[in-house]
Amino acid sequence: MCWNHQEILDETGSAENQPRTTHAAMLAQNAGVDTLVLTHLSPQLASPESLERGIEEVTRVYDGRVIVAEEFEWLSP
Repeated sequence: MCWNHQEILDETGSAENQPRTTHAAMLAQNAGVDTLVLTHLSPQLASPESLERGIEEVTRVYDGRVIVAEEFEWLSP
């Protein structure tokens, strides 16, 4: 789950309480996973421009494959 962009959550002081784009990326990078699936995105990440920005934030931290899944979407390895 990603709630919002890192910068916005840092500015509002809620970065520690909400999952954010770079947090998901850091977890995936540190875990050494091949693919990061972002799902259950907040309305703040729903617009195409905002989602593109979020993916850019993720790829600055995580060097694997990134998938943005729709709610209830099934993925197979």
